[in-house]
Amino acid sequence: MKFQYIRVARRALTSADSSLSAGVQEKAGFLAYHAFESSGSALGTHFGLDMGKRVGHTTKIKRFQHTAKKVGLGRKVAMMAVRIASMRNLFLYPEALPGGSVILPEKQITPAKAKQLVKDVRHLVDKVEKNL
Repeated sequence: MKFQYIRVARRALTSADSSLSAGVQEKAGFLAYHAFESSGSALGTHFGLDMGKRVGHTTKIKRFQHTAKKVGLGRKVAMMAVRIASMRNLFLYPEALPGGSVILPEKQITPAKAKQLVKDVRHLVDKVEKNL
C-alpha cells in the first residue's frame, strides 16, 4: 500500500500543476494538501500504522509527524503540517464572515503561493519516497 499512496500523491501533484495552469489555485492548494496527506499515509503504512479511509485527517497528520521523526523528517513534516493542515477546508468551502460577507476558496491563496506550496509538497513527497 505504501507505494500506492505515493502514486496517489504524485497524481495529486500532477493534477495540482494542471489546476495552476487553468488558474484554479485553490484546487491546486487542496491537491497539495492531498499529496501531503497521502505521502504521510505511505510513511505511516511503511511503519505498520493504519492510515486507511476510516482514519480521520487530523489523526493521519499526527501519525505522519510521528513516523517522520523516525526517518529524520520530523521538523520538515511538522512545519508543513502547521502550514497546510488548517488550509484544507478553506480551499474547499466558502467561508462566512461576521456581517454576512463571504470569502470564496479562490481568495484563500494566491496563484504564486499555491505554486510554491505545490513545489514544497513535491519536494517532501520525494523525501518520503526515498525513506520507504
